[in-house]
Amino acid sequence: MQLQAYQKAIPEIHDLGAKLIAISPQSPGHSLSQQEKEELSFKLLSDMQGEVAAQYEVLFTVPSEAVESR
Repeated sequence: MQLQAYQKAIPEIHDLGAKLIAISPQSPGHSLSQQEKEELSFKLLSDMQGEVAAQYEVLFTVPSEAVESR
């Protein structure tokens, strides 16, 4: 849902002269397939170890009750 919300905001982001790049903790293959499945017009990059997220101080842990069981 969050990625689709970002997709809807792309025109506003571009009007501001900016680009959106999303970073996911998923594997590169999963990120690519999700980008294709969701038909996203922005890059969805992989950061499986959280290194980039930590550098930007946006690394967080999802509470266990928010994680969907498979």
